[in-house]
Amino acid sequence: VGPVSFLTSFNAFTSLPVTEDFESGMGITGNNYENVQDWVINTDLHHGGLNSVHNPYTLDDDNVLFMLGTFDFTAKTDVMLSFWHIAKTDGQSDHCYVEISTDGGTTYDQLPESTYAGAGWYREEGLYSPVDGPAFDEDSYTDWGTGSEVPDNTWWRKEYFSLTDYNTYDNVVIRFRLVSDGYTSKAGWYLDDISIEAI
Repeated sequence: VGPVSFLTSFNAFTSLPVTEDFESGMGITGNNYENVQDWVINTDLHHGGLNSVHNPYTLDDDNVLFMLGTFDFTAKTDVMLSFWHIAKTDGQSDHCYVEISTDGGTTYDQLPESTYAGAGWYREEGLYSPVDGPAFDEDSYTDWGTGSEVPDNTWWRKEYFSLTDYNTYDNVVIRFRLVSDGYTSKAGWYLDDISIEAI
């Protein structure tokens, strides 16, 4: 067996914008080695192009998709994270978190509701425990339904988060994290066309 390497830190993204459309595979994103169910390329549902990334979660999961690099937001006046997604996870129970680290990936916190500039329901209130912070799920948009509806390409919704409050940090990491309980799993979380840009 040859040498084995582990990712212990992230390289820096050198400029903005940074985008990922998943047309060439996972690109600048990657799975956490502790995932119960890894994120995979999906060719059935996609916002732009022919691919998206999907977490087909199961029960009691904690599945992370990293953006594989650090961002330096210092001296940036307005920075925006945007992405298209379908969060078909059990309402109030299976949480789709958008998380940020300001220390290079050592610790993470959910992006607060005050940074959310989208049109959906991104909230902590009313979510069943355990809750780490605000999240998306199937209740975020009525089009996503609350039963066993099967997602299709009309379900894609664009989200925006202002990262301007983080403009004093030079070692920022962004990740997407799906945490589920032990009761019901649904179609999962689909992501496409992720972008971080200075506007």
